[in-house]
Amino acid sequence: MKTLIYSLVSTFVIGVGTIYLYGRIINFTVPLLSVGIVLAGYLLVHLVRRWSSHR
Repeated sequence: MKTLIYSLVSTFVIGVGTIYLYGRIINFTVPLLSVGIVLAGYLLVHLVRRWSSHR
């Protein structure tokens, strides 16, 4: 019985920790992703402008 309770508690702790870490990772990656997309778009526009001015 003790091992069952222990395994349940450890599973619960691992689950909560995983969800918490996942939330933190998502909160961290969403701004990074948006910044990356903006930077990529800016670079793309810059490259296209340079390329079209060279022709």
